[in-house]
Amino acid sequence: MPQTLIDLDIREGDVLTVDGKNYPVKAVQTFTTGGFRGSTFARLADRRADITRQVADGAGGYTPTVLYEGLACTPLDPQTFENTRREALRTPEQLLQTYIASRNGFYKLLLEDLKK
Repeated sequence: MPQTLIDLDIREGDVLTVDGKNYPVKAVQTFTTGGFRGSTFARLADRRADITRQVADGAGGYTPTVLYEGLACTPLDPQTFENTRREALRTPEQLLQTYIASRNGFYKLLLEDLKK
């Protein structure tokens, strides 16, 4: 029986950092490994990324907290129009996508490029 558990807690509102630049996560899709070979992904995932989330600090504020460091991810690619329409997202900023591997599957992240 294939493994169905996805083991990383990545969600909308988190921030992905690649090459020193921050990209807010707009959407997350999870996939179990199935027929996807880890060695294939390892060749494609040549970037390292961190995931940060705003966590309540107990004093009524929020502190950015790094949840995951050094995750392997694919290069950031422009999100296709078809996928953007399917996701029903409307934003003036450019949307990017990347994939991150975990032990039990992989994640497709839809990111916002905040051209600042």
